[in-house]
Amino acid sequence: MDISAKTIAFKEGVSASTVNCTLDSTRCEFRNNFTFLPFHLCFDEFRGTHNTYHFICLDADDHAIQTILPNRLKKTIFNYLMHFPASVRSLVRTVSCDLNSYYVDLIKKLFPNAKIIIDRFHIVQMLNRAVNSIRTDLMNRFDHSSKNYKLFKRNWKLFKRNWKLFLK
Repeated sequence: MDISAKTIAFKEGVSASTVNCTLDSTRCEFRNNFTFLPFHLCFDEFRGTHNTYHFICLDADDHAIQTILPNRLKKTIFNYLMHFPASVRSLVRTVSCDLNSYYVDLIKKLFPNAKIIIDRFHIVQMLNRAVNSIRTDLMNRFDHSSKNYKLFKRNWKLFKRNWKLFLK
């Protein structure tokens, strides 16, 4: 069951920061079994406390959190994953990740039998940014008061439409 720190604090009659401090103090106990890894892993990062990015590793099958690291530095991730013996790491079959280049490097070094899967979300996000960049470059070639500039500016959603619908 997922429950927020605020809800726990309310139920226990303490502050949310007390709950977070308690959770932080038990972080090392979160994962102390280094004899098992799921066959399919997911790597990603998220913005956590104090606007810093944290690394998260999930079981791709049931989405169970394997670990959350305090930062997303290559050295931190490498050192954590090296706690697992090579025999355990060799059993991992796939690792899904975003386009972060050092994730790919780490996966190749640490998981010799794993296939790398770049997740769809990040590919679509990259394509959307590329289309938007081209649109704004074209738009900025025109005078700001011109009709063409206003068409590119106001109708930006048309560039993201499914064009197969219009070509029939």
